[in-house]
Amino acid sequence: MNFNLTMPNKFLHLGFGENSTRGNGSEMTFCDSDLIEWSHTHELFTCIGIALVAFSCVGNSVAIIFIARNSSLHTPTYTGIACLALCDLIAAIFRFLKFRSHAIYIIINGCVNKGQFIMDDTLSILSFFTLNSSYFHLIMVSVVRYKLISRPFKTYVGLDCRRVVQYSIVCWGLSVIASIGYGLKVLTISHVKNHESDVIEIAFVVYLFSITIVPLLTIHILKIRKLRKALVVNKRQEVRMHTMMAVISTTTVACIVPIAGLQVNKALGDATQAPAPEELFIQGQLSQICLALNHALHPILYFMLSEVSKKMTKPLSQNDVIKKCLLISENSRRLKSII
Repeated sequence: MNFNLTMPNKFLHLGFGENSTRGNGSEMTFCDSDLIEWSHTHELFTCIGIALVAFSCVGNSVAIIFIARNSSLHTPTYTGIACLALCDLIAAIFRFLKFRSHAIYIIINGCVNKGQFIMDDTLSILSFFTLNSSYFHLIMVSVVRYKLISRPFKTYVGLDCRRVVQYSIVCWGLSVIASIGYGLKVLTISHVKNHESDVIEIAFVVYLFSITIVPLLTIHILKIRKLRKALVVNKRQEVRMHTMMAVISTTTVACIVPIAGLQVNKALGDATQAPAPEELFIQGQLSQICLALNHALHPILYFMLSEVSKKMTKPLSQNDVIKKCLLISENSRRLKSII
């Protein structure tokens, strides 16, 4: 998300102007060899951001490769998860570029000029586009799971991996349409008054909640009802997959909450007394970190809560270890008797 903040020059040095759209000073140009002065808070958030984007890229890449190389996972559900992992991978990269667009531009060009605001606006639109795509793909996976539970025999005939890929393309198309409105907001925000800007930002936060909470909660309730009376081949596996999707949906919604808190705080501050720049900076960084954390958590939840982890850890279960120990003891005893 963008935050229409006009910061003093000293806060631009510390990075307080990051993740903000261009304000009245967009025509200013600063070229100075000492332009970047890192604060400890800035360094801390930068390290966390680098760790999250690295973990997200590695984790989602492993998930995609693991699903692609295991023929037993070439199912509609795991094809949807692979598509979601690809979205999270791309979204995490653009989230970090947006997260540190100000510093990246200064490192490349050594100046803060109009080009920096163009770069920042472009990354804002792309990060919103990929974030939308991630949310739409999460809804798509939930819908696929519901169809498999509600009509197992009919769905397995009409729903295959190719059809899920087609659904994924539709999700990307819907993300493009949703990003057009956000792009218009980004390009015209400098001509809007502060209170109008706050209303627009809050409206987009409400939009993010509406495309996550409403459909995911509805599908979750419907799946619970179907699981109780549906005829499924492996009910324990279905419950495990249902739990995985419920946890992923919950973490996704929870990661949007800091953005809502930031926008409400900023709107209340504009109406009464403006919050301190340091406070807005920290809240803005936390909201960006939470969005990046959401992309990084998904691959962990795939393997912790899915049936794959159960199969991978089954040889290490307590019963198997006991059986192997008894078998080794029995074999050694037979060898001693023979000798």
